[in-house]
Amino acid sequence: MQSLKIRNILPSDNPKLSFVIKSVLTELGCNIKGTAYYDKETDEMFEAYQTEKTIYFVAELNNEIVGGCGIGILENNTCELQKMYILPKARGYKVGYQLLQKCIDFAIKNNYDNIYLETFPQMKSAISLYQKNGFFRIDKSLGNTCHYSCNVWMLKPLKRNILTLKTEFISALSEIYTTKEINHFFTLLATEYLNLSRVEIALQPNLMINEKKLHLFYNGLKKLKNQVPIQYILGKTEFYNNHFYVDKNVLIPRPETEELVDWIVKENQNTKKTLNILDIGTGSGCIAISLAKNLPSTVTAIDVSEKALEIAKKNTQLNNVKITLIKRDILENNDFQLPEKQDIIVSNPPYVREQEKEQMQKNVLDYEPHLALFVKNDNPLLFYAAIADFALKNLKPNGKLYFEINEFLGNETVTLLQEKGFKNVILKKDIFGRDRMVQGYLV
Repeated sequence: MQSLKIRNILPSDNPKLSFVIKSVLTELGCNIKGTAYYDKETDEMFEAYQTEKTIYFVAELNNEIVGGCGIGILENNTCELQKMYILPKARGYKVGYQLLQKCIDFAIKNNYDNIYLETFPQMKSAISLYQKNGFFRIDKSLGNTCHYSCNVWMLKPLKRNILTLKTEFISALSEIYTTKEINHFFTLLATEYLNLSRVEIALQPNLMINEKKLHLFYNGLKKLKNQVPIQYILGKTEFYNNHFYVDKNVLIPRPETEELVDWIVKENQNTKKTLNILDIGTGSGCIAISLAKNLPSTVTAIDVSEKALEIAKKNTQLNNVKITLIKRDILENNDFQLPEKQDIIVSNPPYVREQEKEQMQKNVLDYEPHLALFVKNDNPLLFYAAIADFALKNLKPNGKLYFEINEFLGNETVTLLQEKGFKNVILKKDIFGRDRMVQGYLV
């Protein structure tokens, strides 16, 4: 059994620590000028850490010195994490983690604002450890450390204000998202978990953060780094000026679906009767609920997924609307009859062909439900045909069928509806000029 001990440095430790530091730097090919290899204090470690607000911790594994790490004074109430080196024989026992935690605790107790460090790209495991513990990369060195051969610089704020937190946030996500996306994500997480207003975020960069609330914020940041959609992280989204619960069991509502809803609302808002509306494949219920709130209507929604229907039910309660929810597989059973004929049938069915997966982003492929997304390459209009057949039997005369569609299959979808007998079929583009919606009349 391995016995690990972390203690303060002693005068007798100097030769052993010098050996550790120089051995590791040699191992990494960093035994060059401008590194700790040539520091005078590397041979006089005890003496170098006897001033106020400095410390050096030694790690002993089975009573043998195998590493160390310390805190030194830098500038502007920022301290420096110094000489974190661990022999190969001690790696894998969380020696670095324990040394780092001791140094962070010391820095906090001594009221430092930040911890700075500099290192080398070769130290990949150490850099990963630093990042997991709140350090983020910065683009230049701080202070005059004489370690001009180091080219990785990192900072951990101990007293965060909005500006330092946002800088850290941007650094963590800059290789994955655009600047616009990162700023949007920061605002969403900061308002949700830190109780910051959009005005405070924009106009008060020096406002201090309540550290006790940061764990939820950082959990959200971690998920964003894994490309979990922000809507699933927050468990909610906005759609057509209303709030909706969402999770991995339902698709995240898209802007083009809002355009579909807006088309239906504007075409039917002047009606003087109560419309019977059916939403097929309702998912979160965003289409059905939005129509129920904006049109005089009686709305029914069906879905094959029990879990999706549970989310839809929560959203009806959240938005204070009454909708009839039915579990039904439109492919397996599209000959059932509704109690009344419908004025409007709408659907945003699965329409992404398997061959299009390569063009899709990781946050969609890895997290959104494939059941609601994909169809086989050889029959991409499978759902459209089944729903059109159902609509022929369940729409009133002059009833309308609306679809959201695959932008690459607009003409094919129009042809399908025309061949089924729908009249005045309209192919509509979204705001980006893509074929994304279709409407047909049943005469």
